[in-house]
Amino acid sequence: RGVAQVPRLKNGSRVARVPQATGGRAAHPPKVAKILVKEINRKEKQKALRSAIAASTSQDLVRGRGHLFEGDLPLVFEDRFEEVTRTGDVIAALSALGVYADVERAKGSRKVRAGRGTMRGRRYKQRKSILIVTGNEPLRAARNLAGVDVVAVNQLNTELLAPGTQAGRLTVWTESAIRRLEEFS
Repeated sequence: RGVAQVPRLKNGSRVARVPQATGGRAAHPPKVAKILVKEINRKEKQKALRSAIAASTSQDLVRGRGHLFEGDLPLVFEDRFEEVTRTGDVIAALSALGVYADVERAKGSRKVRAGRGTMRGRRYKQRKSILIVTGNEPLRAARNLAGVDVVAVNQLNTELLAPGTQAGRLTVWTESAIRRLEEFS
């Protein structure tokens, strides 16, 4: 008498197995059967990618996303840009192109996330900035810039070109990336 009627371990006092007990099973655990990836039609996916690439050349859409830049789109670098090894050199090149202000915008946007994500390795949120598309290897020197994503043209996807489903990301291409893009289409 005087104790809850729950399953106990062999010694008779410690509670186990039930979800409300310390050391018990999870109450509503992640299910193995849950479908985490949604499949999409191949042609639909290709069309989305092409639309996102086209949107990245539209000044109205790119400015509408909040990006800061000078000059005309698309922004194209020579292939020598892929050989840069220092982040400072990348910053100098982006400044010369008139797009570094967008990186500064992303850097200033870093805020602590609201909610439980702060404890789960998702502490900060920040704006997306420039997407740098190279021909072969992603440019390692630009990885540490705020909000900048660096990707080879064969790894390009719609999520990178249209983050949060908003098309028109500010994209910097290299000449070899554009050549390889023409081969794909």
